[in-house]
Amino acid sequence: MSVEPHASVFSQPTRTSIDVDKKVRGSFILLRHDILEAFATLEQSIRLAVEQTGMTPASEGAALGQQLEALGKVKPSPKLSKARCAAIVKIVEQAKALVPVRNDIVHSHQHLADVGEFAAIYRNTAGSTNCYPIARILTAAQHEALKATAIQLAKELANPPSPPQPSPGAASGL
Repeated sequence: MSVEPHASVFSQPTRTSIDVDKKVRGSFILLRHDILEAFATLEQSIRLAVEQTGMTPASEGAALGQQLEALGKVKPSPKLSKARCAAIVKIVEQAKALVPVRNDIVHSHQHLADVGEFAAIYRNTAGSTNCYPIARILTAAQHEALKATAIQLAKELANPPSPPQPSPGAASGL
């Protein structure tokens, strides 16, 4: 059973957090923890990339979005190629797309429900009203995908691809 974005999870019979066994609850707690760790790794990579590019870092304790804005302004320099700048900007744009999901996970209580499969429901208190709450529903697979994406972006920032090596004989004109 899939849930359409506009459908209310609570309009259908579901098993709620109260009914979920401890093993399922524990696995979702660990998934959330893993996502928080992945985003901490990404934030560390962002700060290091800002330092390595010689840019002015966002203020101490700046939010992830502010850090990404700062890094997204990277410019080519003698130490930084145009290709690397373009790669950084691409990574920044991909990371920006994850920030709203990350914020919902960080700034919400985690509730579990069976919506055809077990899923976590996050309702970010900053983004909703009491009358019309907005909820984000993530399955275990979606948690794993988010974690993997954050880790991959961190790796790409920390380990830029090597520049292409000239082919043998290219320098000699053969």
